[in-house]
Amino acid sequence: MGRPLPSIAVIAALALAAACSGDQAPATDGDGDSIAADDTRVAKGDPGNEGPPAKTESVLDRPEAVDAGKTDMVATVPTRFRGTFAPDRQACAEDYDYQPTFQNVDVAADRVQYFENGGPVQDVEVDGNSIAIDYLDTYGDQRTPQVIYLALEGDSAVRYRHSRTDPVRNYVRCD
Repeated sequence: MGRPLPSIAVIAALALAAACSGDQAPATDGDGDSIAADDTRVAKGDPGNEGPPAKTESVLDRPEAVDAGKTDMVATVPTRFRGTFAPDRQACAEDYDYQPTFQNVDVAADRVQYFENGGPVQDVEVDGNSIAIDYLDTYGDQRTPQVIYLALEGDSAVRYRHSRTDPVRNYVRCD
């Protein structure tokens, strides 16, 4: 996808190691740039890094960087991105007399599911609190590569994009 998979694994391992050990050493990406706790990036040797660095865009904000169907490998969605996401709290009740309920999305470790369709996760790209999930959407006999985007924002607030061409919407975590 956008970056080589080993770079993402290295970043995740360094972040996990720093979080578990309590060390304040900055994590680095595959290019040697440091990654701050808020997922901002500071290039090594860049002059003027005394102030806070500018935030980078997440995969939610740059969906064109993620290519659906580029891999046959099955990936696992990290725990923090799993759950039921809905347009509002009333839709979380799954009362199908309430139309927005049909827009709920269930994200499991290896599957994305909607009311009548969904499919197995093929690949994921995690960028801080944002994720692009590449899955194989199955509706009837048709299987189509799709990508959804989630950005966690606080206790239960989530920004959600159903596809690279859909607008970003505010959703809530139901569970």
